[in-house]
Amino acid sequence: MEEFRYVGQEMGNDLAYGKVTGQVKYCSDLRSFDMLYMKYKPGEIAHGMISSIDTTEAWIPGVHAVYTFENTPDQVFDRGRVSASEVATSQNQERLFDRHIRFYGERVAAVVAESKEIAEEACRRIRVVYEELPPMLTMEEAKKPGAPALHEAGNVYPSAEENYVSEYGDYESAKGDLVFHTHSHVGRMTHLSMET
Repeated sequence: MEEFRYVGQEMGNDLAYGKVTGQVKYCSDLRSFDMLYMKYKPGEIAHGMISSIDTTEAWIPGVHAVYTFENTPDQVFDRGRVSASEVATSQNQERLFDRHIRFYGERVAAVVAESKEIAEEACRRIRVVYEELPPMLTMEEAKKPGAPALHEAGNVYPSAEENYVSEYGDYESAKGDLVFHTHSHVGRMTHLSMET
């Protein structure tokens, strides 16, 4: 078998000294003479549909591209997957840009321009008209009959029993002097770090 310099080789990644001294370069540190910048335009409602999106005024000097759900592939994916084994058990339910807005701040458009300032100004010029739908802020609301569907497959992920086999004992027959029930709420989060 052919020996490769990097492929199949164990390589050290001890950049601690460079990181704490600021010498390590990250993607955000890189510059190129012909570099372009991208800026997303966030949605301004908690839940609804885009009735119309007008990008006409975004085409100012220095703008190279403007993307929306109207001119990007209608392909769904799940950005939360972290391993190949999850492909069979995870629903694809997210698009790069979607007519359906599911949370405040969801991306509705992107501008590619010659500077950050031009991209930001172009984003401000994009006009979006929304048809608002009631937001579902709890699982109970999302599970109610007739609740607006967040995804084509519905509002509830398949249960763990459909995908995994796990055993925790028989909760219903557990006996004890005290039984506690609680509901917990957490804010919006993304579990994958964004490099720096």
